[in-house]
Amino acid sequence: MKNLIVIGIAVAAVYYFVFNSSNGAFNEDGNPTTLVFTQNNCGTWCDKGVSDLERRKIPFAEMPLDNNKENIARYKDLGGTALPFFVMGNKKYSGYNKYWVATTVAQAFGDKYLTVREKRNFRNHFYDDGSPLIYVYGASWCPYCKKLREELTRRDIDYVEIDVEKTSNPQLLANTMGINGYPLVYVGYVRVKGGADLVSNILDAVDIAENRTL
Repeated sequence: MKNLIVIGIAVAAVYYFVFNSSNGAFNEDGNPTTLVFTQNNCGTWCDKGVSDLERRKIPFAEMPLDNNKENIARYKDLGGTALPFFVMGNKKYSGYNKYWVATTVAQAFGDKYLTVREKRNFRNHFYDDGSPLIYVYGASWCPYCKKLREELTRRDIDYVEIDVEKTSNPQLLANTMGINGYPLVYVGYVRVKGGADLVSNILDAVDIAENRTL
């Protein structure tokens, strides 16, 4: 009888985390849950990914790929391209970078699993009515920031820009939000990929962010 109870609990747990898994990770009520795909030879990166979820106290199911055809098939079906592979509701991220994990967590769950400092900064990325805004982390001397500013203005796109180096604690802000260069842009909870296509990426992020208010 005990064995049957244990098996029943295990089956229920799997169902909870992978319901409707072809589209993402949801429970039977349609609420987002979390899967993280790992593999033994993934090493440090998978360890860091799992530790990040544990540190944030996010309930998750680890899905090892080692000799597990079912998990491998699910990994491919969900679009995994690198390990660790995070699936949170319909939000997905392959690889490990703690700042990209944070934005994925926030898009899936709001501020529920963010740190106090993350919450404080992410709140600035929203209008008073909770809708997402384009928030630029820049610096007065930065030529790329000037170029972005001019392009957004030319297109009549609303945004807010902050000069990171004039804040009370620039290093703390940079460490919290992962500011490794300027400009860094968020749209609500969505971290925007930089590069030559930054404006295009911002517009794509607006479409994504409008599905998640504060």
